[in-house]
Amino acid sequence: MNNSKEETLIAALLTSPTVKAAAAATEIPESTIYSYLRKPDFKKRYREAKADVVHQATTYLQGKTADILEVISEIANNKEIHPQTRLTACRTLLEYSIKFTETSDIVEQIQELKAEFDEETGNI
Repeated sequence: MNNSKEETLIAALLTSPTVKAAAAATEIPESTIYSYLRKPDFKKRYREAKADVVHQATTYLQGKTADILEVISEIANNKEIHPQTRLTACRTLLEYSIKFTETSDIVEQIQELKAEFDEETGNI
């Protein structure tokens, strides 16, 4: 399979829910796709492409976080909205707050450990 067909296959794998669907979209037999997925070079390129898609989605969502939290906060504070809806909004804000705090703490600890490791190994 040439490089452009492999890129087409990678795109199909990224956008299809199953290998079977990717096979149908590309008219490449499933067995051939599974064969390619076992090849280290193809597997690496596919993994990198998946990571890139996840990175792009994460970046997009991070950009929307402030707007989303503002909407949830408005719902939580609007006394004209049904109390159960407001409670759900409050719970959502609290859950996100806890998750963001935990994640921030973990990232900080990892950075501290990396700095210590770099200092000990001379990788400054």
